[in-house]
Amino acid sequence: MSVVDIDYSAVQRHRQTVTDCLKDHDLVIKKQALDLLYKITNGTNVKSIVKELINYLLVADAEFKKELSNKICQICEKYAPSRKWHIDTVIKVLTLSEHHVRE
Repeated sequence: MSVVDIDYSAVQRHRQTVTDCLKDHDLVIKKQALDLLYKITNGTNVKSIVKELINYLLVADAEFKKELSNKICQICEKYAPSRKWHIDTVIKVLTLSEHHVRE
């Protein structure tokens, strides 16, 4: 996390590795990977990162779905490239995460 502030592009180059950590069996590793993906998201890469997170939401454990869906919604709120994309994405997250979304 601290490397992001020092060398953002270095962390960005390893984004796929970080994304793969979401599939780890250890919940701590999953949460750290999600936090790191949240931190490296910006207006340029928001669509691709959210797409990856939504794809993972399809297979995520129930215990992780709530945190994952909330982070996706936070990212959408912060970096949505358009209102339509924002609404479409939030609806997709609500649909996929079922009852695991906070109000």
